[in-house]
Amino acid sequence: MKKFAFGLLVSFIGLVFSAFSFMYAIMNPVSFNGTSNLFTHLSCNDLLFPFILSTAVMLAGVYLCWSEAYQRNIFKR
Repeated sequence: MKKFAFGLLVSFIGLVFSAFSFMYAIMNPVSFNGTSNLFTHLSCNDLLFPFILSTAVMLAGVYLCWSEAYQRNIFKR
């Protein structure tokens, strides 16, 4: 149960940071050499690495929750 709560906390923190990065990039659009897309907005606002990192942290938290909820114990009968 402790692992599940930790997974929820990690996924929530990752969700908050990735949502902040996404919203900040959308609210401050940038046009670079005629291209204007999400990748350009994230990279020109220096948010590409934090967005990828926070998304990976969020997915790791979801995996922790999933593995704790659906674990198989082969030693139990």
